[in-house]
Amino acid sequence: MAARHFLLNRFRIHSFQRFTVSPPQGHRLWCSVTPSSEEASKKASGGTHLNVEDDDPEMKVQEEEIVKDIQPILMLTRKILHSPGYLSGEHLTMEDERAVFEKLLVYHPHFEDKIGCGLASIMVYI
Repeated sequence: MAARHFLLNRFRIHSFQRFTVSPPQGHRLWCSVTPSSEEASKKASGGTHLNVEDDDPEMKVQEEEIVKDIQPILMLTRKILHSPGYLSGEHLTMEDERAVFEKLLVYHPHFEDKIGCGLASIMVYI
């Protein structure tokens, strides 16, 4: 009788471990971040992926120029958003409004629609 319970419990534990320990071989988890072996072999064997940094030094120079142009805009935005002087819903000072208008809003894809006939004020919403 004890042997029967032992075998039943052993079977239950074995099937539980088989069910939960790992997915079946040859399948990937949906949440897996690592590429499958097939994807890795495609990239290694000359797939369509091109590494621009290695191939085109001119592109790297252009990227550095873009970052150099964007850096002051990012610093201005961070200064406004992280400054203790502005709470959520407060208006910007005239100096900061002018800087945001000249350096940020000009690059908005729908600039004309957003500004229209003029700009009354700019508020901070955090």
